[in-house]
Amino acid sequence: MKAVSDLNGAIKTVFNGKKALIIGDSYNKDNPYGWGYYFKTITGMGNNVTSIQQNGGGFGRVAQTGSDYPNEYYYQAIAHISTSIDFDYIIAQAGRNDAYSPEDTTGAILINGINQFVSVCKTRWANAKIFIFPTNNDSPLDDAHYKFMRLIPETALKNGVVTSFQSFKWFYDTNLNHSDGAHLVSAGYELLAQYIASYIAGRNGILP
Repeated sequence: MKAVSDLNGAIKTVFNGKKALIIGDSYNKDNPYGWGYYFKTITGMGNNVTSIQQNGGGFGRVAQTGSDYPNEYYYQAIAHISTSIDFDYIIAQAGRNDAYSPEDTTGAILINGINQFVSVCKTRWANAKIFIFPTNNDSPLDDAHYKFMRLIPETALKNGVVTSFQSFKWFYDTNLNHSDGAHLVSAGYELLAQYIASYIAGRNGILP
């Protein structure tokens, strides 16, 4: 379809010649393909994307074994990346793990984790634009975990970071859910990558 072609062309225009650091939980896992894999293609950035996968982790929850940086929060994981890379974008995706963290009953650990994440980003890559995407903020208002989902965009905004109160899950059919009930199939991760890339493109004034 021409509309899709025009959209993808506009997205590639935004990211042309740019470099990005992306970090996510198991949604960013490259086995078989997480959203980061598709993000590289959709944006056309390819190897200009440095990707971190923190399985089971988040802003306020440490990653599990098998992650790029086990037992570390997001803000600790990104500190491993060299400051010699002049990133244009730093993109973080999180949500479910933070919302269901047994260690954080008040949200204080989550808020601190986001504050620390933004601080590390601004200190190490002062010129980078920071984006934070909560990917599971589709819970009903009466869900006990909803307040934690809200803390992610609310705290991001307080730090002057571009974020979204939307859930990309509102845009797709449930057949994109994995049978385990927590993850997505490949087409779901591709849609997530499209959502993130389009959102950033829109915030750059390229898309309506």
